[in-house]
Amino acid sequence: GQRLDKPRILFVGASRTNLKIASYLQKKQKGEITFINRSEKLLVDYRNIPWSDKKKWVEYDWVIVATTADSYQLVRGDLSKECKTSMLIDLSVPRNIDPELGKVIELINIDQVN
Repeated sequence: GQRLDKPRILFVGASRTNLKIASYLQKKQKGEITFINRSEKLLVDYRNIPWSDKKKWVEYDWVIVATTADSYQLVRGDLSKECKTSMLIDLSVPRNIDPELGKVIELINIDQVN
């Protein structure tokens, strides 16, 4: 089973929203936090992976997306048999996670959070 007491969490985008959530989770020691963002800006307080490794999102338990991109950043074509992801959270407007992924992984979007 997955150790969801200490999930591996990937934040896509270095947005203010993602930074606030990550800071909260880090203070509560609620997970192993990694960031990936298009600008390749390194976030000193967190583990960072390069944008070129974006398809590795399937290696994380939870993926939280809050970017200003105008297209899907996570798509069903990225899925592999080794997918460990149990929850996707899309806080982006417009959406950055392909809704097709919601058919195979729990997908929560900004409307459901509000």
